[in-house]
Amino acid sequence: MDPQQHPRLLMWIQDNPSDPDRPSLNNPDVQRLVAAISPDSCATDLGGTMSLNVKLDADESVLRVHQPFV
Repeated sequence: MDPQQHPRLLMWIQDNPSDPDRPSLNNPDVQRLVAAISPDSCATDLGGTMSLNVKLDADESVLRVHQPFV
């Protein structure tokens, strides 16, 4: 079967722009990750469609947090 035609696969791989599954800065797991990597940083959401891109100002780095997959 062509994976492009399987309804459950299409539902799984498509992200709804009005309700993205990507994590946000308010997610407790993201907050713990930021604190563990760079506790002195102020985290800024840089956007992203399927992943959260977070600027960590103390380290001058960017953390990429992927959305959970099945």
